[in-house]
Formats: sequence, C-alpha cells, structure tokens
Amino acid sequence: MKLFLLVSAACLSMAYAGPMSKRLGVPLTAELECREGANFSSDANDCQHFYICDHGWPKLSRCASDSIWSPAHSRCLNKFEAVNEVCGYQPPVPLPTVPIEEASLGEHSASK
Repeated sequence: MKLFLLVSAACLSMAYAGPMSKRLGVPLTAELECREGANFSSDANDCQHFYICDHGWPKLSRCASDSIWSPAHSRCLNKFEAVNEVCGYQPPVPLPTVPIEEASLGEHSASK
C-alpha cells in the first residue's frame, strides 16, 4: 500500500510540473529542428547561445562576447547588426550624431 501511495504521489507531482520543455538538457524545439534537417537552431532563452545540428542532434554552442546569434545569417554578428526574433533581440538604436557646423566655429574663433 505504501508503494502504491508513493507511486501515485510521484505521478501527481509530474502531472503538475507542466509540459516538458527540455530533454537531456536540450530544448525540444532544437531537437525537433535538428531531426527535421536544420543545420542550426536558436536558443529562446539566451541570444548568445545556439545549437549546431550534428547528425540530427543539437550541440550547444556560444557566440563570442558582445555578439549575438543571428538565425537569418546563420552566424554570430555584433550586437549592432544582429536580429534574433527567437529570443526577442533587436539591435540597440544608435545615438544621433550632432554635426558641428564649421561656420559657427569660424565666427566664434574670429571674434576673439
């Protein structure tokens, strides 16, 4: 009877744990994409991580620091060029540059 209660409790706890998203530490989406013949798969939780598909199995890889995996280019790009919709990454908007007008500098230096 104790064994039955223990097994029942284990089954109930697994049922409340929610859907399985990883198997052997690999996201199921990456596993499915590799099985379907993809060469790479993006990591939805980390924009610097991606998976290289090797004989249908995803192997984790990481971009160098300050670069982001870009699925459209199938490579890591610097953070100003990369876009990764899987993890939600958009490049930062560059700050506007303010041109220095030569005329205003010339008048300022001429008045001295």
